[in-house]
Amino acid sequence: MAAVLQGAPVHTIDLDIVHALSEPNVIRLELALTELRAIFRYDPRRIVPDRSHLQSRGRKLLQTAAGPLDLLPTSETATTFEDLLPDSDWLEVDGARFRVLSLARLIEPNEGSSDARAATRDPGRAQEALHLGRNTLPSARQKPRFRRPFSP
Repeated sequence: MAAVLQGAPVHTIDLDIVHALSEPNVIRLELALTELRAIFRYDPRRIVPDRSHLQSRGRKLLQTAAGPLDLLPTSETATTFEDLLPDSDWLEVDGARFRVLSLARLIEPNEGSSDARAATRDPGRAQEALHLGRNTLPSARQKPRFRRPFSP
């Protein structure tokens, strides 16, 4: 979704979130997931993610009332939310402000990396996304689509 918001013509149906594992953030995330009626996507028992799930390091594939959501406490092999902050930008869409990973950083872990999860799932689609991202990057750097200066 971050690539789409930055102008890359990529089709995506889910939202990936790398979240901080701090106790206050996990509590807020749990409340948000409750409001979104999140359940684990491929588990027929319809398990609702709880705090212990959200504090663990594994990838969580969820289905919410708003659509598919992938929670990643780390990206790549061990990159945490805090590690990604310098490579993120603030965007505003429909009055909501949030951080997204820069298009350059989104492309970086997938180029030649053996850890690219997308490439393992669907190599053709991953290569197409990389191509589109590389071609979009120069124009995204020139004219941000949704970016607005952030002031705390």
